[in-house]
Amino acid sequence: MAASSAPTLQSIPVELRHEVYQWVSVREDKPKKLIRRWFEKRDVAAQIAAQVSDPTVVTVLAAYDDHDDDDSEAAAEDDGEGEDDEDDDGEDNEQEDDEETEVAAEDDDGDGEGEEVDDDGDVAMADADSVVAAPPALPIRKFYPARKWHHIPKFLRIDRFPPAKEVLLISKQFNREAKAWYYDTAVLKINATASFLHTSFFEESLQEIADAAFSPMENIRKVEVTFVWDTAWLREDGHDWGAAVFPALLDERARFVQRILERAPDLKQLVVHWHDSCEDEESEETKLKTLTRFMGIRGATFDLKEHYIASDAKPDSRSLAGLLRLEFQDIANNGWQVK
Repeated sequence: MAASSAPTLQSIPVELRHEVYQWVSVREDKPKKLIRRWFEKRDVAAQIAAQVSDPTVVTVLAAYDDHDDDDSEAAAEDDGEGEDDEDDDGEDNEQEDDEETEVAAEDDDGDGEGEEVDDDGDVAMADADSVVAAPPALPIRKFYPARKWHHIPKFLRIDRFPPAKEVLLISKQFNREAKAWYYDTAVLKINATASFLHTSFFEESLQEIADAAFSPMENIRKVEVTFVWDTAWLREDGHDWGAAVFPALLDERARFVQRILERAPDLKQLVVHWHDSCEDEESEETKLKTLTRFMGIRGATFDLKEHYIASDAKPDSRSLAGLLRLEFQDIANNGWQVK
């Protein structure tokens, strides 16, 4: 029989293999949950290690619940380019509950009788004392990650899935090649000014990534960081307290972002989006104070993209500028109350 002339993955050009890797990276789910999953798995692993010392006493099971996710469309860019995105306010309503645990045990019939199959395949009832009792099943304890991790995609996400596991297992060559393609194309997106109401959670999450022994930042090559600012709102009458507090929070957020970028030794490309409602000398000073620290990150190119709206314009409530203004106003009206 003649050998098949059909092309194989190894015989096609590498550019076509990259197309294959992209095709097998598609999932029904959204990639925004990938970084969130990293936190959830660490959370569950820590719970299991702390609470279950003897695996013969209980069967442990990690459980992840996605049914309460808000997969609504991302906020559109003010200028229509759609480069940066932000989750809808729906996720703001998720409370940062403590982790839940659920214990489920196998049900016992309790009827004192077992079942056995006769030679004809029919089920025959037998007295309990004539049947050898099976050992009781171990109870199952499910460990759930804390719901607070649902907030992660609001400020930290990656824009695509890696190739399917089956491709990575074909050979060492394809494993290396597929991973290289993935990290050359995947973009980690950080919204540095999202959720000022959750400032402590933002800082703790980025600190955990920076301190992790196997940080997801280790292989990241492309990062986009978004800063949204509202100089016009801060200058309005009655917002003096905001002009004193929010710039300090902005500077602290920038420091935490810088810290995790320094944990990315393979970082090659850094794109920073700066949004503001004013473009004058004072706003320029704020921008430079915030962004100068990112211009000298070793090994990475730096590209700044600026987006401005007129100082007297009212931003769309679903845009990045509009969402920030709503949050500033909400904090002004209600204080630092986490919803």
